[in-house]
Order: sequence, then structure tokens, then C-alpha cells
Amino acid sequence: MNEPVVKSFTPEQMKQIIVAAQEPYKTMFWVVAECGIRGGELCALQIPDVDLKQTTIVVRRSVYKGKAQTTKTKKGVRRFAISNELSEHLRTFLSDHWRDNPEGWLFATREGTAYDNRDLVDQVLHQLLERLKIPRAGLHAFRHGNSSLMDHLSVPMGVRRDRLGHEKTETTMGYTHAVGNDDRLTASKMGRILCPNLPNSQPVEAVNN
Repeated sequence: MNEPVVKSFTPEQMKQIIVAAQEPYKTMFWVVAECGIRGGELCALQIPDVDLKQTTIVVRRSVYKGKAQTTKTKKGVRRFAISNELSEHLRTFLSDHWRDNPEGWLFATREGTAYDNRDLVDQVLHQLLERLKIPRAGLHAFRHGNSSLMDHLSVPMGVRRDRLGHEKTETTMGYTHAVGNDDRLTASKMGRILCPNLPNSQPVEAVNN
């Protein structure tokens, strides 16, 4: 029996997507690329979950079919660092593009509701991938790409497991494809690679030095 093909974006593809996307999708794709969170977790982020002063994000819940629910595992509830680049971008996003809504969703539709993971993929991401001539994939390809990038940057396994919200190291290893301080260093390296405002970004090899 053939194993299913696991789709993963390369760092270059993630950067392309972030650069090409319009708001609020540019910010959404950057968050999921740098943080490696699940699509439902991305859609479930609320304003209090983002601490720009401490440059951290907290994942507390997930959204499925528009309804908030608990995370997939106990390890799913987690706080981790984000890069200064992403933090500054989020500051601008909140000032210029955020839509006020009753639940305080970080990313809200015109109706003031949380985005649906599948709608985001079908109506936005797939069209963008087609325009960029990148093979079709879902938001999980960002998560796999994030894990692969952390592997390439030799991020300690404990940091990788905590950022991805995995209970077991073996699960984290399954997300790896070819290509306090450790967490912040990881976020900093991710930001330098993915930031759309840095020309051509930083080569992975250079950031790894």
C-alpha cells in the first residue's frame, strides 16, 4: 500500500505566498508559517492571545466549522515567541486592518465571525497558489514546512515539540521533511527568513550560521 504524499511548503514558497497575499491573509499566512500552528488554531486566535510587548502568541483553542473548541491535545495549549518582524507587522495590522468584532477574533470575516479553515484554503489559498504556480496544498503544508525549517536550523527537539504542540517526539519527526532563549532564537531566525519586507529574505544557510 502506498503511503499518502505529505505536502510541505519550502521556505521560499512560504515567503512567496506571504509577499503575494493581501490583508488579512498576508498576516494569517505569516503567522501560520512562522508559528507552525494548525489551521483551526490560526482561525481561533483572539486579541488577548497576542502580546506584542513580550513578542509572544498563546494558542488556547481551535475553531471547527465556525465554533470554538479545545485544542487537539493537552500540549496544544502553548505560549511561544514570535519574531520582532512579525510582532511589528501585527502591530501595523491591528492598527490598519483589524476588523472589530464581538468575540475579539484576531482575524474576523466581514460578518464578524471567525474564519473557517476550509473556506480560507478553498477560496483564498488555492487561488493564490495557482497564480504563483505552486502545487496545491492546504494550511497544513505551512505546518510541515515550519517543522522542516526548524529541523534545518537545528532547533532543539523540545522547542520544536513545544511550538508545534505535539505530545510525542515521534510525531514531530513525522512533520520533518528534507530541507526561555532557544525559543526566541528560533522565532528570530524564522522572522528573518519569512519576513516579506526583507529583500529576498535571508538565506537559510546564512541564518543558520
